[in-house]
Amino acid sequence: MKAMRFHGFGTSEVLRYEDVDRPSPGPGQVLVRVAATSFNPVDDHIRAGALARMLPIDLPYVPGIDLSGTVAALGPRVGDVRVGDPVVAMLPLDSAGGAAEYALVPAESLAPAPRSIALADAAALPLTGLAAWQTAFELAELTSGQRVLVNGVGGAVGSLVVQLAARRPPPAGRWPTWPTCTRTPVPGGCPARRSSSPPDRPLAEPGPARRGRACPRPVSSQGRGTLL
Repeated sequence: MKAMRFHGFGTSEVLRYEDVDRPSPGPGQVLVRVAATSFNPVDDHIRAGALARMLPIDLPYVPGIDLSGTVAALGPRVGDVRVGDPVVAMLPLDSAGGAAEYALVPAESLAPAPRSIALADAAALPLTGLAAWQTAFELAELTSGQRVLVNGVGGAVGSLVVQLAARRPPPAGRWPTWPTCTRTPVPGGCPARRSSSPPDRPLAEPGPARRGRACPRPVSSQGRGTLL
């Protein structure tokens, strides 16, 4: 299969379009035929080596944190998805792999792809959707009845915060959580951040991928208004 890889850190000039072996899913993994990936600032930081000390990666490395695609094969002990399912995912930061024809994805990182947009377009949702989710519910701790001012509503994250805030916030602790990275965190890096996400989430909600803090704490503690 074809994949975009880099063998050393640097600018976009280090990227190489290469032939690589098609991976086979192991226990708890799903092979996804990739429809699209997206480009986020963290992808640039990883390729440039800016995160090398806090986020060790193995070279050569296939970038692409977000992806959308179709389930192509299942590894052992995977039972929540079927071959042919359209899915989205945010991949572990230290292994990624979305910039390829096929990618291995931890089964717990998959979410159903939205049906209201093209599958390729859905690749832009996971990381921004997670940032919006954490902003609204994990950091700002929105509850029903609050009035919310979203600064930057025209952006990718802000537009999703509005959609999420318009829905009734979920009860705390209702949904399962999943870890952030595939390897043991190094001191000060790759935190084992955990983020809640429902198994049958609405279209605007993020997939179960993970990232760090996205906003300040609420400016109001009276439950009457929150600035995001």
